[in-house]
Amino acid sequence: MNKKMKMKTRSRKLYTLIAGLTSLVLTGFLATQPLFSDVHAREMNAVFDQLQGRIQKITLPNGLRLILLQQHYAPTVAAYIKFQAGSADETPSSFGVAHMLEHMLFKGTRLVGTRDWSRESKYHWQSIAWMRELDQYRHKRDTILAQSPATNEQTGELAGLDQHIRTLERRLAQLQQQSRIYVIPEEDSQLYSMHGQKGYNAYTMSDLTNYQIELPSNRLEVWARIESDRLENAVLRDFYPERNVVASERRMRFSNSPVRALFEQMLEQVYPTGHPYAHSVIGPMPSIQYLNYDKAMRFYRDYYAPNNSVIALVGEFNQPATIELVRRYFGKLEARTVAPRGKPPAVDRRARQITMHHPGQPVLVLAWLKPPMPDPADATIELLGEILADGRESRLYQRLVVQEKLASAVSAYNGYPGERYTNLFLIQIQSLQYENYDQIAAVVQQEIDRIRSSGVQKEEVERVRQKAKAELIYQLRSNSFLADQLSYSEIQFGDYKTFFSYYSQIDRIQPESFSAIATRYLSGEQRIEGRILPPEKQNESH
Repeated sequence: MNKKMKMKTRSRKLYTLIAGLTSLVLTGFLATQPLFSDVHAREMNAVFDQLQGRIQKITLPNGLRLILLQQHYAPTVAAYIKFQAGSADETPSSFGVAHMLEHMLFKGTRLVGTRDWSRESKYHWQSIAWMRELDQYRHKRDTILAQSPATNEQTGELAGLDQHIRTLERRLAQLQQQSRIYVIPEEDSQLYSMHGQKGYNAYTMSDLTNYQIELPSNRLEVWARIESDRLENAVLRDFYPERNVVASERRMRFSNSPVRALFEQMLEQVYPTGHPYAHSVIGPMPSIQYLNYDKAMRFYRDYYAPNNSVIALVGEFNQPATIELVRRYFGKLEARTVAPRGKPPAVDRRARQITMHHPGQPVLVLAWLKPPMPDPADATIELLGEILADGRESRLYQRLVVQEKLASAVSAYNGYPGERYTNLFLIQIQSLQYENYDQIAAVVQQEIDRIRSSGVQKEEVERVRQKAKAELIYQLRSNSFLADQLSYSEIQFGDYKTFFSYYSQIDRIQPESFSAIATRYLSGEQRIEGRILPPEKQNESH
């Protein structure tokens, strides 16, 4: 499945949250307003109050939370399921398993994806047993190779290990070919397509994993059958071939995008060892290459529990019948004790510079540690990112691109890599030359220091607010967007109403608030720099 990187090229939460909220008021409210940008805060708050009266939240006896919102734009329903299970919940021996499990849950179950599970299963379990053995030989070989140069005795052992590895790989290939007569590839996708699906997909983040689809309203039971079965009868079919797919995905993702690789290095160096955010979602290659069925199934059992999940249904449906449908299919799932999450180690806020040598365009990333949403500071920094780096009118675009011609583009991100723990506010600049980095960093800090000393103008704040509203009108009828955002707020913050309160927070921010926030969180003494340098400078001192 295509994976979505939950980090956008513009300010993320302001854009997405206001978009979802305002989409609900198009009918019966916006039609009576002259312009969307003329809607005042008190009027929007009244709409929010009315809207919350249309949302129903139910918690089943097994702990599963269900959020329902009826929309009558079209006879369709967007169905989103989220689990509080992301890369932040992994252990050092299982980095990448959350993303790997997302892949595996599209491979079918005991009922879906097979012509005869009772016959297929003997091939399935044999392949798992042989892969355990194969990984043991691979690990022994890799351990010896890491102790180079090998002794004569080790050289002989390597030859024997290589022979075992080749034999097992040949057997596994034959076994997989034999099992194909029972496997129906992508049967879940075929079933959904037969019933008019749109947007069947998933994504994994640091904090959670999401599964989504939009279907005609009269096909909602198809969704309930398939998704409840996925949570009850997953077998992680074809685990080891898919592991190679994920390894290839990592190679392609990081070789084609040096910025991704830089962000990964920044996480590793900013967050201390043992912190849930100290590694990327896809995981490091040494871990991916040794992910196995047992680790993935353990993660599945630890976190894919009904009491660790949220379902959001948005669209046109019969509410009582839909509630009964969810109870019938998902209510039978047993609640489980979710693996405990310990307190992460403290993050050092000192300034530092992180460099990565890679061919391609020079990129400078400046970052600062900050509190996660829903801390009030997060909302202020969200707007500050808009003022600094959103569009041609922003301060940094005018300074770096238009006036001083040091860069070709500038953008801001807020809340990376997640919102469960202390996270990062980042400004990314595409420099015209590597030699511009110091000058660019100085300009960015100058603009931030101006805000620290003088604050921002009321007109600047209003501009970014109104611009966001005007841009987001195109999202107004998206059931999928609303299902995504409501389920996100519920699973991430424990209350879908955070979806509404965040907008109110944004609307209450006064110009004088920015100075204190910039002083506390965005000083040069706390700035983290990530620099992409050309390969030929690798041996130089920086």
